[in-house]
Amino acid sequence: MNETVIIDLKDLPGEIWKEISEYKGGYMVSNFGRVKSFIRTRPIILKKTITSGRHFIKIALGRGRYKNEEVGRLVAKVFIRMPEENEILKPIDGNFLNNAASNLEWTSRQYSASIAKGREGFSQKGTRNGMARLNEDKAREIRNLKASGKTYSSIAQKYDVSISCIQYVVQNKCWK
Repeated sequence: MNETVIIDLKDLPGEIWKEISEYKGGYMVSNFGRVKSFIRTRPIILKKTITSGRHFIKIALGRGRYKNEEVGRLVAKVFIRMPEENEILKPIDGNFLNNAASNLEWTSRQYSASIAKGREGFSQKGTRNGMARLNEDKAREIRNLKASGKTYSSIAQKYDVSISCIQYVVQNKCWK
């Protein structure tokens, strides 16, 4: 399967291209998150793939070797600055698929984690997690059923959860 797609190389309005210095003139990145390759006889814009909710491109290293690079990181390295130690890339609007330079910023892991805790999608505990199948009342029932002699398997079947989940509830490792 061909990893690149030839796209019309006309620049978008306001698009600025800069060379990616780590790849010695073989690639350029735009402030809108597009990547051009100059490895072949004519330039092409590389096709992005989505992995774990982020855009990646395949960079040819030579001799049949490739490296997957996150597009947002390339844009930030070229248009903002190189990251310092323990810095991560954070999209200002929260959308990791928006790789525009104006939407990206480097932030510390600690700061990113602190603001994520207040966000809705950040692994909320208990019934605040939309994926929770149990609640405090069901956890109490599970403990009572186990104390009355029911097996982990039968309780897990009743509540449509795994046996290990039931074990954690009974051992007070979750739903305390």
